[in-house]
Amino acid sequence: MWPPPVGSSDFRGRLRAVNLRAVGITTDEVRRIAALARLRITDQEAESLAGDLERIVQYIDQLAEVELPDEADSLTYFDQDVHREDRRGECLPKEDVLRNAPETDGEYFVVPQIVDKDDS
Repeated sequence: MWPPPVGSSDFRGRLRAVNLRAVGITTDEVRRIAALARLRITDQEAESLAGDLERIVQYIDQLAEVELPDEADSLTYFDQDVHREDRRGECLPKEDVLRNAPETDGEYFVVPQIVDKDDS
């Protein structure tokens, strides 16, 4: 089952795997993640984010140390079906939708290219 129930041994095992991470989050890692997300960040922001992310990882490490009773393995928040049937509803007229777009080619939205051909 995914995600594993919060108290399950699989969940605790995944948290313990994070605990094995001895190296902190570096500003280089933050810059790499920012580049993948196509975010521009300053050196000061990279340092601040590295500290924030490191504190998050440390908190997750603390959670991995919490011992839960075996009954917790059976606890889950997914006991009820929360899905609904897909039903087609009324659609807005295409002309009304396109009227609010900053740029169209008459029939479609025009959006800026964000992925370079050499990124694929």
